[in-house]
Amino acid sequence: MVELHRQGSTVPVSCHQVESSVLPIALEKAWGLFKSLQLEKVVPGKVSATSFTSGGPGQLDSVIEITYTDGAKWVLRINELSELNHSVGYQVLTTEPSHSVTSILGQILLKSVSDEGHTFVEWITDFSNDADATVVTDQKYKKLEFFAELKKNLSSQ
Repeated sequence: MVELHRQGSTVPVSCHQVESSVLPIALEKAWGLFKSLQLEKVVPGKVSATSFTSGGPGQLDSVIEITYTDGAKWVLRINELSELNHSVGYQVLTTEPSHSVTSILGQILLKSVSDEGHTFVEWITDFSNDADATVVTDQKYKKLEFFAELKKNLSSQ
């Protein structure tokens, strides 16, 4: 039996990464966009396609394959879906190309900004403890790019 060893981070980092933004749309509209995770409809410059390999939009334990415009593919299992809290959670099952960390969990939370009619969105990612600073920083900038494109697309509607 071959024993596998992962290279640990040489720089201590938090494996918990959070970004947030305010969207210029009401909570109900934002929730309609996010709960199905059909991201090609909201950020076509980042996501080229999504397809459910089991289950479907709005179903707990569904499995969805996301194809990004750079050719990467991620397969996610929906492990949380709350109409009450306007949140969706997922576990990354596989990635192509292969990701350098053992596991990735994510959660997207939406909250109403009541005095503006806007929506506060918080995107949380928890990596296994083999994540390094490069992985965590990459996730930060990908989320910021996602939010920027999303807001641009929403303002042009």
